[in-house]
Amino acid sequence: MDDEPDYTRILLSIEACQDIDRLMTFAGNAQKRNVPIVRDAALAKIETLIPVYKEGSFEFEFWEMFTAYQKTLFANGKPALKLNETWELAINDGEVQALNDWVGNKTQAWVFEYLTREGQIDKTAENLVLKFPKKFTSDLSVLANTRIQMASELLIAPT
Repeated sequence: MDDEPDYTRILLSIEACQDIDRLMTFAGNAQKRNVPIVRDAALAKIETLIPVYKEGSFEFEFWEMFTAYQKTLFANGKPALKLNETWELAINDGEVQALNDWVGNKTQAWVFEYLTREGQIDKTAENLVLKFPKKFTSDLSVLANTRIQMASELLIAPT
């Protein structure tokens, strides 16, 4: 007799789901319960819901960065509620507005710090603002640059 739980119903629900909040809940709960098959299915489904843009465009880079943040949060067992809110803002009001809110309010500070420590500053929202400066106010660009400079200085500071 097979002692493995049957996740068929959950996996079918994930496949049919179009609601990012529900999918993030599936992924978060599966992460907490150490059920990688369900977590991975939910994350994969989320990726299918991401709009498709031309590689190299701001929008493409935004969703690549978003995915990096999402994977970092899940890999480290961190909540993704604010990331869900960013998703909704990006879908409803556009990626520029989402990034204005994200960087302006430091909504993903933990992931920024994590990626910086891991030497992946190129995957941060702040880096994306600097990569496409014409899309943002100079104040936001200054804020993003200041954060990156401060993080860089902390990384090279002697201990």
